[in-house]
Amino acid sequence: MKVEKIVVKMAPILGLILLVLAFFILGNNKGINISYGLKSIFNQSVVVAVVATGAVFIYTLGSFDISLGASCAVSALIGGIIYLKTENLLLVLAVCVGIAVLVALTDSVLANVFHLPVFVTTVAMLSVLNALVLLLISMGGTGSEIAVPMAAVRPYDTTLIKLCVLDNMK
Repeated sequence: MKVEKIVVKMAPILGLILLVLAFFILGNNKGINISYGLKSIFNQSVVVAVVATGAVFIYTLGSFDISLGASCAVSALIGGIIYLKTENLLLVLAVCVGIAVLVALTDSVLANVFHLPVFVTTVAMLSVLNALVLLLISMGGTGSEIAVPMAAVRPYDTTLIKLCVLDNMK
């Protein structure tokens, strides 16, 4: 009986170990660069974790915001435009945070002033922000690029800094 209980308790861990082994074995057999793939997953998950932390904060207050993705897109695009004009990363960070806060405040004010459900204001804001994203992208014309050069952020693009960001969100 005790062995059965131990096996049942260990089943999820054993399943995870088997999945990881299968991932590495199949990846190596197919010539996939597993370390590059894992690094890409980690890099992308940091952004998702930051946005998800904000969403959890909003949800624990009893509200919700479905325009978070569009808000992040607008903040990032305006930050990129600011960088291309000033090449000042500190200003870019301040502008990105400021735009995100401004969007959240606008959602809240609209909901309170017009006595609308938050769902309605976030759906409306989602549409407005998506239109703004398209406008910002098309401002430079076809083939324009809104990007911060990798050389400018390379000193901050380290695993240690990303782990510190993730650690400070708890």
